[in-house]
Amino acid sequence: MLIFGTLILGLMKNFFLILCFGLFVCGCSKEEEPPFIVSDDDPVLFDDLDFERFCLCQFDHDHDGKLFARDVKEVWNLEIPGSLKIRSLKGIEYFVNLRELCCAYQEFKSLDVSHNTKLTSLICSHNPFLKKLNVSGNPELESLSCEDCALTQLDLSRNHKLEFLYFDHTPISRLDVRQCSEYFKCSFLDRLESSDLKVYMMWYQVSPHRSKYLSSNSFQYLKGPSFVIDGDRDLNFAEPHIEEKVLGAGFYAALAFHSIDVNADGRVSRREACRVLNIKLDGEQLVTLKDIAHLRNLDDLEIAASDKDKARLKSMDDVAEHNWLATLSMKNLPLKAIDLGKFPNLVRLSLDNVDVVSLDVSVCPWWFRGLTIENCPALKEVWFRDEEQLSHMWDQYLDPPFEIRFKNN
Repeated sequence: MLIFGTLILGLMKNFFLILCFGLFVCGCSKEEEPPFIVSDDDPVLFDDLDFERFCLCQFDHDHDGKLFARDVKEVWNLEIPGSLKIRSLKGIEYFVNLRELCCAYQEFKSLDVSHNTKLTSLICSHNPFLKKLNVSGNPELESLSCEDCALTQLDLSRNHKLEFLYFDHTPISRLDVRQCSEYFKCSFLDRLESSDLKVYMMWYQVSPHRSKYLSSNSFQYLKGPSFVIDGDRDLNFAEPHIEEKVLGAGFYAALAFHSIDVNADGRVSRREACRVLNIKLDGEQLVTLKDIAHLRNLDDLEIAASDKDKARLKSMDDVAEHNWLATLSMKNLPLKAIDLGKFPNLVRLSLDNVDVVSLDVSVCPWWFRGLTIENCPALKEVWFRDEEQLSHMWDQYLDPPFEIRFKNN
């Protein structure tokens, strides 16, 4: 019995070891592949003779007919002539500091640039045989062009900085951009009437900012593709006046003029609020500007009261930082302080009959160029960074008696 028990115990121990090993192997199969490590003396290995000849011509500076990693490690930009009709880009992984790659009009069937970790721009358009594209190791990628390719799928789950994608005339049927930049824009002009394209997006990827290409804000009105929007929900407004103004607003999409309230439910969702680019508010109805945070793409804000004595907006303390606001206009308001540091992209400021006592424009960005101040008798001083900031104002109207002061004297 003792021998039998020992045998059973041994078998169980072996089984446990085998099980652990199996789990380890399975776990490893899901791990990321090890980083591609290159030393300066490693020879660059090619599969395509034309690509090898092209690289030797460009980077074999000692003319020994050989190419090593040290010869290409400082290459930042690479444009491969379409006339070469290259069938393999093996060897591109040795260009470890490559930022921009153009390899259009070639004949390769697959392209793996995952080892070019610093790549920011990839143009692989007009490759009719290209069926596989690996950009999983490119966290810095911002722009990808793959028009006129044979791709049926594209994994962008690790391209968190990707802002521009061009895939016209490419048979991709499923596009998931939820992990891409919040400012993601896409061009697929040939797919406007296509019903086989499904796009997965986050609610904030509704970017109405100017682009000659179709951007996410016009996705909702294309007749063919279907869209799945993650994270959208109705907003709760603290200021009814702002909600009313947003519901009554409109925006210009790629095809027509549309109401902000897309589903006509009388509510404003986070996705719908992203479409508001400019808004005019009544200072006599307005109590707080807290809800401006909901309008994350707001570019132009105008607040005015017909009678300053009836204006209810007396403070901007509850305004959160707004990263997109470029133009701010205020008229007939009893505001005694305005923190311009909350608007890091402000380009123009206009104050007319506002009770502000001191104004600091030194906190504005270097591209702040427009300043109008009139009929503000309570204003005692306006602070600039230096005389250079003041001299660079291409559009200014300053109505004293306030003093102009400089932070860097």
